[in-house]
Amino acid sequence: IDIHIKNVDGRTPLHIAALNNRVGAVKLLLEWDHKLLSARDNKSRTAYLLAAAKGHFKVLEVLKNKGQDMNESTPKNGWTALHLAAEQGRVDAVKFLLENGV
Repeated sequence: IDIHIKNVDGRTPLHIAALNNRVGAVKLLLEWDHKLLSARDNKSRTAYLLAAAKGHFKVLEVLKNKGQDMNESTPKNGWTALHLAAEQGRVDAVKFLLENGV
């Protein structure tokens, strides 16, 4: 199984798991290869940034515990996970990010 394969949007299985709040799948994929943390889709978003925009704070917690850079930003506009979560009104994710120093 190629866990680095990308779909037409440039998303890996980790991106898809994070988008769909599949905490168990996120953990499993990162056990196989933590380098997936840095994989970016066609819009330069990582699984971390997608999870923040969706408000999936439990996924954010797993990513943090696996070594995610919590201050990562999008190359295009410099937005962080906090920007994305706040823009989408994801209160639980904003709270989690603030409590973790973002």
